[in-house]
Amino acid sequence: MFKKLKYGIANLIKWFPVIWNDRDWDHYFFHILLQKKLRNMEKYFRKYGNHIRSEADADDVKFCANLLERIIKDEYEQNAFAPHDKKWGELKIDIGKNGLVKFSRPNVITEEDKKKERAEFKICNGRAYKSKMNDLEYLYNYIARHVLSWWD
Repeated sequence: MFKKLKYGIANLIKWFPVIWNDRDWDHYFFHILLQKKLRNMEKYFRKYGNHIRSEADADDVKFCANLLERIIKDEYEQNAFAPHDKKWGELKIDIGKNGLVKFSRPNVITEEDKKKERAEFKICNGRAYKSKMNDLEYLYNYIARHVLSWWD
């Protein structure tokens, strides 16, 4: 009983900051929780692992936690749009007195430029979405293939 109480209190302390900041809004908070769990499992496997594959399992878990870090940082748009921003200039957003929002880029001068920029913008947006979905698919497929072997 004392061991259970000690472990439970240690868990409350370890998880308190994550739970305190948790919200039920979207996938971001779900990924924070999952990453915390994976980081804890990795440490446990490295310190207390009893089976032959415990180090390899810790490496697998760390790989997933690191991939989650990239998903949580969510820099897919910045990466996809970097060449676009370089070509057309940084996006400027102006809000008029009537509340109308106007988007512009300094290197978009003609109507033809505007059409090209819009078409390229859509391509960049698609690339960002596809990159993020690729990472998510890879992560969840990886977990599905390995999770049943992650034990001690």
